[in-house]
Amino acid sequence: MSNQIQTEIHVDLDNRDKKTALFRVFLVVPAVIFISSFSEFSGDFMGVIGGFLVLPVVLSLFFRNVYPSYVLAFNKALLELSNRINAYALVLTDDYPSIEVNPKVRLIYPEIDGGKKLSPWKPLVKWFLAIPLYIVGFVYVIYGLAVLTFTWFTIL
Repeated sequence: MSNQIQTEIHVDLDNRDKKTALFRVFLVVPAVIFISSFSEFSGDFMGVIGGFLVLPVVLSLFFRNVYPSYVLAFNKALLELSNRINAYALVLTDDYPSIEVNPKVRLIYPEIDGGKKLSPWKPLVKWFLAIPLYIVGFVYVIYGLAVLTFTWFTIL
């Protein structure tokens, strides 16, 4: 097994709900607002929340050289919820995304030992080196949204 996160989405091709396919953009808004409350660190209040989420991780990496296990669990749950929201919005599944685990959309994680000692600078350098990947990912998202819009109109 590779050392990467794998996503499994079970797509049902029969008995699909075609009535909500066009309106999913609007139906998914509450879930998007919920998940963006964890990742949007703009403004005074959200800056405080961002400090509570990011600052302990950075301090733990720098001083103790350990990635906190509660942050690993939080990141896994947040990424799973994000994938459920994306699968619903992209019409891959008809199940409305909930904060509970859904067997149709699941992530397979490699074994991560959060308690082993890390180099204090290695994660920070990796985060910095991920910036070009985020730029390429943004281009892919724009391309995917264009294709998604085209396929929505062909389905309807």
